[in-house]
Amino acid sequence: MDDIKQMSKISRRNKLFELMASSIGASIEGHLNIKKGILLMLISGLEKNLKNGTHLRGDINILMVGDPGTAKS
Repeated sequence: MDDIKQMSKISRRNKLFELMASSIGASIEGHLNIKKGILLMLISGLEKNLKNGTHLRGDINILMVGDPGTAKS
């Protein structure tokens, strides 16, 4: 039950999105926009079926480009 109380307390914090993003790869300084993209990919989106029959996937994909050996995988 303590975990639920702690999660509820954290959920009311300002800038929760930035807090969660900065916790990804905490030992890597900076790159907050990349970490936000990874967080959105992990959380994912919602599938939608539009009235015109179009189906929108809820999956969010990212492409990270950079030099070899820069921890993209």
